[in-house]
Amino acid sequence: MEPFAKKKKLSISGTATNEEQLTDSGSSIHNTSQETKKFNKLNKMVEMEGAESHEDDLEDFEEQDEASDVSRDDELTCSANDVIRFRLVRNESDIEQQYIDTNDVEHHHKLMEFHPQFTYQLFGEEEKIDGYENLRINFYFTKSLYCWFNVQYDTKSDDATDVKSIFAAKELEFQFSEFSAVPLYFPYTENLSEFKSKINQPNTPKGEQIDVYYRDGKVFEIYKCTMSQIAALHKPWQFLCLFFIEGTSYIDDQDNLWEFFLVYEKIKDHENNFEYIPVGFSSIYPFFTLKKEDGVLKDKRRLRVSQFLILPPFQRQGHGRKLLLAIYTYAIKGYKEQKSLIGYNALQNVEEKTYEPRECYEVTVENPGDEFQLMRNKVDVEVCGPIFKAAKRKADEKEGETFEEFKARAKPLTKLSDTQLRKCFEVLWLKHLNDNVNTTQNDRNELKLFIKKRLYSEYDMEGAFEDHKERKEKLEELCEGEIDEYKVLLK
Repeated sequence: MEPFAKKKKLSISGTATNEEQLTDSGSSIHNTSQETKKFNKLNKMVEMEGAESHEDDLEDFEEQDEASDVSRDDELTCSANDVIRFRLVRNESDIEQQYIDTNDVEHHHKLMEFHPQFTYQLFGEEEKIDGYENLRINFYFTKSLYCWFNVQYDTKSDDATDVKSIFAAKELEFQFSEFSAVPLYFPYTENLSEFKSKINQPNTPKGEQIDVYYRDGKVFEIYKCTMSQIAALHKPWQFLCLFFIEGTSYIDDQDNLWEFFLVYEKIKDHENNFEYIPVGFSSIYPFFTLKKEDGVLKDKRRLRVSQFLILPPFQRQGHGRKLLLAIYTYAIKGYKEQKSLIGYNALQNVEEKTYEPRECYEVTVENPGDEFQLMRNKVDVEVCGPIFKAAKRKADEKEGETFEEFKARAKPLTKLSDTQLRKCFEVLWLKHLNDNVNTTQNDRNELKLFIKKRLYSEYDMEGAFEDHKERKEKLEELCEGEIDEYKVLLK
């Protein structure tokens, strides 16, 4: 999607100016109008100053006009991230409640209104919208994520960005995606009365409840469901992911292998009925793999976390941690799958009646963002903590265990990937050294050497740096960076 060109002409409430009406009649009339305008300016200056020649002054005057036009353009250009607003509506009073542009986080959380983090998928890399003054783009969602879409502004230029057509598009050309175009449209209304009629409709969660927890006297529940069960909620969640997950792309809603985990806040309304407020969402896809155990190939599955979103009013409250732990717990306990011929069983022509559920081998994450990865690392270290023993680098040492020994024990208990297990091993090794009063510099050097061996392989240090001294210095720098990161995880 090309960035939108800047617009110049201004129209108040859709009414064209006289010059615009002339322009519609043809370019020759427009040119005559411009010459008349120039002549009138010159005459006015002659009358005011009595000068014989004012060509230089007229040029200066026109330059000021052009600068004024540019300034006006800037006034009509706004940040899409600032003007788009999402709001979770629990009752009709939430619609009318005034939004205050403030840094008061408590106000925003109470109102459950929030702005997007990213809009480049829709409005280009600069994330700008042109041609409006005091633009406000509102997406109000009921508890079941039914949406009211509303665009407001004070003034609009002739060729302003057509915001409504962008959001009504049947397909979205992703800026940075392997897919050329995917469906964008999700059900919404521009009719406020229709939206109000949906506010109090029941929204009992679909699927299987897999966890319940409490925060500050509030109740939260986590549900696991299939594509068919989440059909009505899937499109609005996908739409929201566009604005909060960098580089996200839509998933194939015709693929029934997708699985979803949803977090809700459970509350009571004024009639003492339970209501469920959407808090978070994650989509998971199972890949099938063969793993050898005791010399026998076994048909297993690898779960990949594709999308993971906690809505802004609920962020920094521990809900992401609880959702990720729920996914891990479900993976560890095993899945009750539908009968299928996909995978190794299909290759062996095994009939459906002999099919057995696959055990989950590991949980991975697709292209994790920095914030998610930090949370994931903290959760994974927490999960591995009780499993970890004192580390050792060599198998013949008397105390502790090597990474391979740790991995053999931790893998079936946690379902973490080898990469994450290695990171957890290093972090917990550092924690063990910090907690031990008898730790020597030699002990710390052992850990650094272990980290450097991994970094050497990951970064292809031999190919990147021919000079041994330069390679050694870079390894030391990278290693110190890793240790600094581990210290943050241990706080």
